[in-house]
Amino acid sequence: MRLNLLLVTIAIAIFSTVQGQSIKILKFDDQSDVSSGTVSKANWVDGLTTIKILLSNTSGDTLAVGYKRYELNVVSGTENYSCSPDLCYGNLDAGTNVIWTAPDNYNFPSDTTLKLYSLYHVSNGNSGTNSYRYVFYAAGNHNDSSYVDVVFETPLSVENAVQNKKELNLYPNPAMDEINVSLSNVGQRDQLVIVDMLGTMVKNSQLTQNTSNINISDLKAGVYFYSLYSNGVQSSNSKRLVIK
Repeated sequence: MRLNLLLVTIAIAIFSTVQGQSIKILKFDDQSDVSSGTVSKANWVDGLTTIKILLSNTSGDTLAVGYKRYELNVVSGTENYSCSPDLCYGNLDAGTNVIWTAPDNYNFPSDTTLKLYSLYHVSNGNSGTNSYRYVFYAAGNHNDSSYVDVVFETPLSVENAVQNKKELNLYPNPAMDEINVSLSNVGQRDQLVIVDMLGTMVKNSQLTQNTSNINISDLKAGVYFYSLYSNGVQSSNSKRLVIK
């Protein structure tokens, strides 16, 4: 069942009518301006998918920035959450917080340093289109705001999702000093990529055989996410890895 509420439309109309000049939203990969635009990504029917964006403070002054997340069109049974440059917030079930406000502001310096925000969708085996609007605003002046719509497209069936998908398994999980990675149909440019909670890549290991051992003793204890990249393109959903 899809969750569509009229109050979301009303709230968005009130909150993001005026786009300010202090905050610019950029795509992570090519740094193109997506303010008032849309970023989309296909994801498998199981697991976790991330859309990364960059924020730029163009005001010339130090700026405290807050943000809101609106569920525009979500599938029941899915989850979503997000990370600012220094904080990650917990998973939210679809429909429980249709309009969610980050409880903390992030203080942008006056320079032009770009800051990473990671936006997550967890499909939990539910197919369909899930769209959200993220509005970033200057604290104390909500009219000074910019927004971006993010869309996660999940295939209509499990059969479509797993077609041509390589089988990736990682164990043990939780892990300590080493992980074992098994992959069917290993290609010449298959890599296991591990990122931290803020979306920063902390390990990139080439997979050259069906089963590989990877040393992770250099990583601190905590929660990470891993995924498969084939020929430089992410070819599996991100999944959670716990290091003790």
